[in-house]
Amino acid sequence: MTSRIFKMYTDGSFNIATSVYGGAYCISNLLEGSFSGKDPKLATSRNVSGECIAVIRGIKALIDKEKLIPGDKVIVYHDYTGLADWAEGRWKAKKAVSLKYVQSIQLFRSKGLIIEFKKVAAHTGIPENEKVDRLAKKAVGLI
Repeated sequence: MTSRIFKMYTDGSFNIATSVYGGAYCISNLLEGSFSGKDPKLATSRNVSGECIAVIRGIKALIDKEKLIPGDKVIVYHDYTGLADWAEGRWKAKKAVSLKYVQSIQLFRSKGLIIEFKKVAAHTGIPENEKVDRLAKKAVGLI
């Protein structure tokens, strides 16, 4: 059976005036979502919290909607390099949000999902990347 491939764009944002972090994901033409939060422990990581949580929420939404099976691939397009560096073990996770993020990626992979990361430059006109940037900013009240 041929594996299915899903392209997911993610982004995070932070509103310094309100200490609200948030993020967004967009998966192919199937799913999109955004969120915000105010947990003081996570707010200290600012937009990074949104970046990490967006990946976790996006993959969970894809699992729920598409019933991912072992061998299915999710390619995460991101503009924050830490997402790939933590997931691939190049950076050591130390804070609550990065520890949870690494644990979640490891769990998804242990279920046979293939998760790859591709860095994209921010604000370069890639429609899906611009979309998640806008959704993340809107979620935290910046637009």
